Amino acid sequence: MTGYSGSDLHYLCQEASMGPIRDIPVDELEFFSHDQMRPVNVSDFEYAMTQVRASVGKDDLDGYVKWNESFGSLGNKAQ
Repeated sequence: MTGYSGSDLHYLCQEASMGPIRDIPVDELEFFSHDQMRPVNVSDFEYAMTQVRASVGKDDLDGYVKWNESFGSLGNKAQ
């Protein structure tokens, strides 16, 4: 996913995981059992992507690649 940092992906997954919880009607929360919870699905991630934006721009990425070429480990040098 272009432009998403590790932190961005963390929050994206966290937001998607809230989808099934948000689908529970408020008046059923008190008696709702975890085994009635639907699984997280693609639409939850699609919605999450409207809420969590990528935070790494092209200039940032170019800077990281340049830094890695100069100071990264030998096994991780850009080809």
